[in-house]
Amino acid sequence: MDLKNWGLNLPNLNVIQGIDKVKLLLGHLRIQDRTAKLLHIDITNLQLIAGTKTFVLNEDFNDFQWVET
Repeated sequence: MDLKNWGLNLPNLNVIQGIDKVKLLLGHLRIQDRTAKLLHIDITNLQLIAGTKTFVLNEDFNDFQWVET
């Protein structure tokens, strides 16, 4: 029995949503609009609160339990 044929081969919606969010973020950062400036401020604030010198979005969120979600 071939197990590859089981299921509907539908894409994972969580992955698609995550990719779309990254595309939206990068799109704003590329055109440098008002939303990009606000996102940059927010990421900078998160970096300061996390207190790490490595880029905070590259780290595991569980390592920063004091940072609000």
